[in-house]
Amino acid sequence: MNFFQALNIKKQTLISLVGGGGKTTTMFAIAKEAKLKGYKTVLTTTTKIFYPDEQIHNVLLTESSFNLLADIKNKLRASNEIVVGTSRTDDGKLLGINANCMSLFFEAGADIVLCEADGSAGKSFKGEADHEPVIPSICDTIIHVTGVDSYNQPISHEYVHRPEIIANVANVPIGAPLNDEVISTLLVHSKGYKASLTNQCQWVPFINKVESSDQLVTAQKIAECLRKKTVCKVLIGAAVNSDPIIKVLR
Repeated sequence: MNFFQALNIKKQTLISLVGGGGKTTTMFAIAKEAKLKGYKTVLTTTTKIFYPDEQIHNVLLTESSFNLLADIKNKLRASNEIVVGTSRTDDGKLLGINANCMSLFFEAGADIVLCEADGSAGKSFKGEADHEPVIPSICDTIIHVTGVDSYNQPISHEYVHRPEIIANVANVPIGAPLNDEVISTLLVHSKGYKASLTNQCQWVPFINKVESSDQLVTAQKIAECLRKKTVCKVLIGAAVNSDPIIKVLR
């Protein structure tokens, strides 16, 4: 199963990716599916992502929102998929677009907009600071990515992003294992990602990096814990695979 099937993605959809453990990989996997459908897709970020390989991806840098609409229109005439940011940072990152500018992508002719709306410092799980995530107001779907490889790792800077926030929200000590109860508590906490939802926006956890039978068992434990906390849908899979979704729990 792919993301379009699992999420029933239609044209004129803006998807934001948050969390840790494969947001960028997931974003480009969805873009690949959109490309196969012939959809015009814009990939962007409200934070920053690793700068894409320009031999593979069409990158548009636009420092001014004044020129953004015209620039996007021109790029989409030549390519069905473009990556948009404002600049390239000294450390090789693509700096993102203001969240309020996202509607311009649809005005320019995009069918799908994919936005990485969170940073995790390369970790597979994170605690959310007060200013995170930066989700566009017109977002239709939030995919919260969690890497299954974070399961049972110590809640420490070595394994997770912002361990002090995780420990505080889950009411466990620093160094405690990141078990299914801690993961699910963070994901559904009122001060976490669900608090960023608007009425029309669906929130779907995606347990990523599941590539073995043992990891599938672990992912299902996390998903069942989320379901007990009234989460409507949980995706399990590996974004790197051609069929990225192994299972959907409803």
